[in-house]
Amino acid sequence: MILDERTEFVDGVAIPGSAGTAAFGDVVDLRSLGGSGLGGLRDIGNGREIFWYVAVGDAAAGGTSVNVQLVSSDSDTLSAPTIHAQTGVIPLAQLTAGKLAHMQSVPVEGPAYKRYLGLQAVVVGTFTDGDLTSGLTLDPHGWRAYPEGAN
Repeated sequence: MILDERTEFVDGVAIPGSAGTAAFGDVVDLRSLGGSGLGGLRDIGNGREIFWYVAVGDAAAGGTSVNVQLVSSDSDTLSAPTIHAQTGVIPLAQLTAGKLAHMQSVPVEGPAYKRYLGLQAVVVGTFTDGDLTSGLTLDPHGWRAYPEGAN
């Protein structure tokens, strides 16, 4: 599977530590896909199926659960986001090193995508450790998560 730095939201970024909902990571500006990237953009793959993945790097500790959501917004800070997909609640016991926590096709049905695409996390508890990697890919086959190596 080929990964593109421009379609990667987070790469080994810590799970937000405090309980609540927070945007985290980078955003993808969808403007280049549909003129303004606003108002009615639904097929961000331009006819190709795109997959969204979430993987665990270092095992999580301290928190209870996290639900990662793929959202879009008119603002690059992801304020007033529209939720397009989500992992569902992932309990602490499943946030183990090297685990592929979620992989799904990016929806083309449902609400239209706004200009900026990114992630927000709904955190329960207080995480003291653990990180995630998430992005978009055209080919999920053969994808495998590995724990981060000690350098």
